Amino acid sequence: MAATLTKVPAHVGIVFVRAVLALALFSLGLLACSGPEGKPGSAGPPGPMGEVGPTGPTGPAGPMGPPGQNGQPGPEGGTPILLTDPDSTTLTFADGAAIQEFASYRVIAPAAGFFMIRTHFNGTVAKRDGSTRCYVAVRVRLDQEPTPLVLQNVGVFEAPAAGRLDVSVAAPLAGRIEVQEGQNIQIRLELQRQTDDCADGLGPTVIAQITGQTEVAWFRNNIQTR
Repeated sequence: MAATLTKVPAHVGIVFVRAVLALALFSLGLLACSGPEGKPGSAGPPGPMGEVGPTGPTGPAGPMGPPGQNGQPGPEGGTPILLTDPDSTTLTFADGAAIQEFASYRVIAPAAGFFMIRTHFNGTVAKRDGSTRCYVAVRVRLDQEPTPLVLQNVGVFEAPAAGRLDVSVAAPLAGRIEVQEGQNIQIRLELQRQTDDCADGLGPTVIAQITGQTEVAWFRNNIQTR
């Protein structure tokens, strides 16, 4: 079968070409009319917090700082105490009634507080034949105080008059004084005859032989009593 060709009028082709050209020009116009890019919009609200991540490794140690200042000295670890050697003396009738000092110690307070002073006296005292008594005073005195810190009479206070009598005596004496830091205290041990009819005779006759040993302890606080 033979193909049949239909002749298109010339004005139809012209119209088609014009339509294609118009479409191309329109497309180019759209491309030429594109504006600049706008500014970015504001940020939206933050999202929810995420889960905590694992702990990281320990960082390296920093450099050592400069040494600090020395601290203040602390209080004493124990109670400071002094124990003297025993000191002895002999009292004769010839010494009379004068006070006889036979030992002296000087102590210094390490800080404000109290000194507890204890002195242990022991020895012998003799009464003469024909007398009923003979006693002496053992004393602890501080510095140049006119009266002793502690005092006690020891010896024979009542006995038969017949015969000489020698008796053993002992007297532990104790006293407490308040002290300030650095205070200097002199402790004196003394002996004094209290009766005139002690010895068998006059002169160098021995009426008492006494030994004293002193203990000094320092305390910061005093115990309160009710």
